[in-house]
Amino acid sequence: MHVNTTFDGIIDAIRDVIDDRDYEMQEVLEDFLNYCYNDKLIIVSDSWKRMRVQLAGTTFNFNVSENLYYDDIEHGFSAHDYLGLYKEKV
Repeated sequence: MHVNTTFDGIIDAIRDVIDDRDYEMQEVLEDFLNYCYNDKLIIVSDSWKRMRVQLAGTTFNFNVSENLYYDDIEHGFSAHDYLGLYKEKV
């Protein structure tokens, strides 16, 4: 049997089975997603469907007032049109 799929489809399928609290696997999946974007295995024309959510912590008020957010390159990148910031992670 042959099943056609895409890298995007593989990532979505993995997301469906990974527990939200399994941070190690979430990081592995994020690394794979970054690899797919960097090597153009996933076209970013659907970035309008994505929101990146980042912990802002002590800089939250500055980020909101200045309408500005920046992060270290080590945190990776994924194409997105929306950014969600949060603080006081529980």
